[in-house]
Amino acid sequence: MEMNTRKKRQQDLILSFSKASIGRSLGMTLSFGPAGEAVFDMPLNPDFEHALGDTHGGVLATLLDNAGWFAAALHYNGWIATAEMQIRLLEPGKERIYVLQEGLSGRKNLFSGSNGY
Repeated sequence: MEMNTRKKRQQDLILSFSKASIGRSLGMTLSFGPAGEAVFDMPLNPDFEHALGDTHGGVLATLLDNAGWFAAALHYNGWIATAEMQIRLLEPGKERIYVLQEGLSGRKNLFSGSNGY
């Protein structure tokens, strides 16, 4: 994708996400890195903690799902849905939760990627 077209698509996706109530409710922000990777940032919020005082895994899964969706949406204009997602939570977040969707590859209508922080 040519640079101007990619930047415009990124701006359109950021605008689209800013209208989503899930992002506002969770305090998530979307940006794109220099290689076109989707970057999500979310402040820790005690309203989303489980009984042991850490961010609930469902909130983290939502953040990861969004990162994958927007990374794929940059390259594909059609409908996108998560077919499968596997998450391994290694340690609790301390201040902010930051997700970078990297390693995106795709064939025809199936994309795969790995999330890092």
